[in-house]
Amino acid sequence: MTAGMSLYDAVNRPFATAAGLMELDADVYRIIGETASEIVVNFPVKMDDGAVKVFTGYRVQHNNSLGPFAGGVRYHPSVDLDDIRAFAVRMTWSRAMLGIPFGGAMGGIQVDPKRLSHPELERLTRRFIFSLGSNIGPE
Repeated sequence: MTAGMSLYDAVNRPFATAAGLMELDADVYRIIGETASEIVVNFPVKMDDGAVKVFTGYRVQHNNSLGPFAGGVRYHPSVDLDDIRAFAVRMTWSRAMLGIPFGGAMGGIQVDPKRLSHPELERLTRRFIFSLGSNIGPE
């Protein structure tokens, strides 16, 4: 990755090169070169000591041409929307190359999971999924 280049740009660079080499139609390139949806949520979680903290989470759905969106959740203190975009794109490409009938998606929460108890991490995950509403399921 070149200095100053985002993770998302670094993931898309090989795709752009391959699309040029194979003379991919410009409309197709635009469709699969962008994410289908991106959601940023801020949600409260009650901690073990009774305090309430607000966390930021992200969900990106890249492409569901091969099947319903599927992807995990990344927990990291510096995760951001750009990171989650990149992971969602990588999920799409890896599933497509392996012939797995799912689309690419990914979620992320800005948190250091090592600083949470198991019950706090469970509440965090449940609140994150709940805060996304119906935006995470199959079409």
